[in-house]
Amino acid sequence: MNAGIDVKNPPSSIEEVTQAILGVADGGEFPPERQLAEQIGVSRHLLRKALSTLRGENKIPESRARAQQSTNGKSRGTKQAIATRANIASRTSPAELWEVRLLLEPEIARLAAIRGTPTEIDDIVAAHTLAEPTVFDRGNDNQFHRAIAVASHNILAAYLLEQVMDLTWDETIAPACPPIRTKPAGGTMK
Repeated sequence: MNAGIDVKNPPSSIEEVTQAILGVADGGEFPPERQLAEQIGVSRHLLRKALSTLRGENKIPESRARAQQSTNGKSRGTKQAIATRANIASRTSPAELWEVRLLLEPEIARLAAIRGTPTEIDDIVAAHTLAEPTVFDRGNDNQFHRAIAVASHNILAAYLLEQVMDLTWDETIAPACPPIRTKPAGGTMK
């Protein structure tokens, strides 16, 4: 069962572990990671490093879990992004978009309230005063949310909010969102 592995002196280097893995391989099939680590007598951390090395050298195939991930029933490569902006815009709904906005925006606003400097808070107030209650203007909305994101002092939160705001105005989503109305050049609301 241990394929010639000395259980009294288990492998300790990546090279030794990779050799042990190759010795255990049964036609390219491996037991689950936990069992393989126990069988070889190494930690899962060391096992993962060795598996990564072997995959990088194309000595073993990608794991089934990675290789069989799919999008719309089609197999996808492990290096392909899970979701691109176009993919998300075409597959999400206004309800999902607002759900995420309602998760992110209050928390980012909370951070802005705690961390924002007086000048940053003034910028938020100024951006808010530009908003008209009956018109959802993209420029004013972006300026307001950007001011909040800056005051949060959390660059990742600011980035995520920017991505969500871009999706809000995407041509496939915006028409389906009732609150989104733009003011045409003539000044009356559509």
